[in-house]
Amino acid sequence: MKKHLIIIPGGGDPKNGDYKKGFDLIKKEAEKIGFTSVKILKFPGHYSFSGDSEYLNQDTAANVLSAKLKKLEAQKTHYSIVARSYGCGVTMQVLLQNEFKYLQNVKLWGPTPILGMYKVILSDPKNIPYAATKGCILNKDTYYSCDPFEVQLMKYKGNISIDIGAGTLDKHCKPSFIQYLIEYIEPNPMISYHHISGLHHEVISFDERYFKFIFG
Repeated sequence: MKKHLIIIPGGGDPKNGDYKKGFDLIKKEAEKIGFTSVKILKFPGHYSFSGDSEYLNQDTAANVLSAKLKKLEAQKTHYSIVARSYGCGVTMQVLLQNEFKYLQNVKLWGPTPILGMYKVILSDPKNIPYAATKGCILNKDTYYSCDPFEVQLMKYKGNISIDIGAGTLDKHCKPSFIQYLIEYIEPNPMISYHHISGLHHEVISFDERYFKFIFG
């Protein structure tokens, strides 16, 4: 059976700097263990997708992901998802709005709380032009398009397993946020939580524990 992996990026352009290093690392390891296809998505608002003509928007990003998954479903192709940071909310939006038959599992690394999104996008006007160094374009509507991840997770009643992970040194998805989700979201056998000691938001070098989380 062919194995397909769909990688959902965060707000930073997956062709930019450390983001590219991190995704290339996942792709390399995926191919080692037998994935026959690895697709790293991009969204409007990423320079490598649309230049500086559009802004990141969760609804627009969700449409891109939804179209890709529906194509795989139509082909009756089995596939898995790995999402990180901003892409976790995009992924959850698509899961809440659709039913998928061939999706095997979902791994979410470093989901950002809505307060974190506010800090990154709106709390300091300097953050919006700074985003250009990460290969993305932001505006206030980027923030207002975000559905809070914690609310998305509370709504999830699907039958596809979701594993949520973060490094203990993650400044965006802090251990306290993972603990908050554990304590406030009603226990769901399809959702699990994982902390990995010493890892940051971006993982750009091989770590066996990280890849056990992603592919285990």
